[in-house]
Amino acid sequence: MNRAFPCMMLLLLTAFVGPFASAQPAQTAEPAFRVVKYVPVYQVVREDREGETRKISNIEFPVFLASGKNGKIADKINKLLFWTELGMSPPSAPELSGGESPLVRYDEDQFSYDIVRNDAKVVSVIIYSHGCRASCGGNSRAYNFDAETGRHIHASTLFTERGLQEISRRLASKWAKEIEQEYDGGDIQQCIDQMKTNYDKGTPYLGYDYRVETRGITFTRGGCWKMDGPYSANFNSREMASWLNAYGKYLYSMGPAAAQPLNPYGQFLQGNIGGKYPIRMMLVEPYPSIGYLSGFYFYEKYKEPIALFASYKDGHLEIIEYEDGNQTQKKIDAERRQDRFEGYWTDGQKKLSFTATIGEP
Repeated sequence: MNRAFPCMMLLLLTAFVGPFASAQPAQTAEPAFRVVKYVPVYQVVREDREGETRKISNIEFPVFLASGKNGKIADKINKLLFWTELGMSPPSAPELSGGESPLVRYDEDQFSYDIVRNDAKVVSVIIYSHGCRASCGGNSRAYNFDAETGRHIHASTLFTERGLQEISRRLASKWAKEIEQEYDGGDIQQCIDQMKTNYDKGTPYLGYDYRVETRGITFTRGGCWKMDGPYSANFNSREMASWLNAYGKYLYSMGPAAAQPLNPYGQFLQGNIGGKYPIRMMLVEPYPSIGYLSGFYFYEKYKEPIALFASYKDGHLEIIEYEDGNQTQKKIDAERRQDRFEGYWTDGQKKLSFTATIGEP
């Protein structure tokens, strides 16, 4: 089955430098990272006048800075944000200015951001984007990171299974009522039925965006098709106390230090195939509740990214390789084993061992 990878095609490992504006104001008394605003200059293609180009910058993007050990953590955060949203590597030399981005974008494309949380435990940022293709529209997406490791925080790693189901039930019920009150007609029923069906199956409903704030979590989902949104709901840490797992409680200072449970969402993995071919991998969830991950991996010897399509359920990770947009016979099957994934790689004829754990970009 062929799949399109809107974010995968953007993940090009290209180096660049660009001008910086002044630093963002601190959001907390002692922020974990200094944040500067990156403003690239790029070439614009105008659709209405063939061949006409001009130089412009509609992009304001955050770059997290730190030194020493925290420098590696900041680098991990920057790479996930830049590769996923802009399809480019983050600037490697913040002190440099001048130069142009190799990107060619349309003049309606815009990016901006807000820093939600930036402390010793969590970094949370919202990326706003706007563009015009078949139609014009805006979007926002929150990214949450563990400030001590740089790992992306997935909602499923904050709560117990029962707690996640309770949140899912409350969100699906709340948003269904809001949609029913705002709109009348059969066009909305599919959206509502999908929320309720996901919960009735016993599967926690993850069709939302979320931001890990200082005092709680805000969950947000878009509207139904052409209907307005977004719809949001906030729970403070006290309300969530019985739903949080050990890691979630630690982030809200309600329990001792605890590590984030292993998961592939928004993570950099490092391992090997056949016990002798070192690899690095990145997997991201393109949209909440979409049910799959996309990304790439490369053999450290060759550095050539290979496109991936993956699914993850009940600790089982299945990864399929793509070439020129087409599915190949090469795939990886692996199981979660405490701090690593273990399984095999196959091309349909031979099998080689596969192992990977959380690593560096």
